[in-house]
Amino acid sequence: MMFDRKRLLLLPLHNRIHDLDISVIKPLQKNSFFHPSFKTIADNIKNARKAGKSVIMMLGGHVIRSGVQRYIIDMMEKGHITCLAMNGERDVGKD
Repeated sequence: MMFDRKRLLLLPLHNRIHDLDISVIKPLQKNSFFHPSFKTIADNIKNARKAGKSVIMMLGGHVIRSGVQRYIIDMMEKGHITCLAMNGERDVGKD
């Protein structure tokens, strides 16, 4: 049987109940612990930007739910990330 979209109950975003609040957003801080592969990723991003290439960060709603928004914004403001690609859950927690 095909999925029947007519049976969906669509609500405006402001009418939806959210289990996420602003308290999950982590403050920017330098962290001395990181996975060793992050160095390789950071080097690749740095080299791409030096060469004038775009860097696209692809993520889903769970990344946003984990509270790392400020880190993503910081990377964009510093020019490390040039584009965000997100799935349909990108609005998680917005009122």
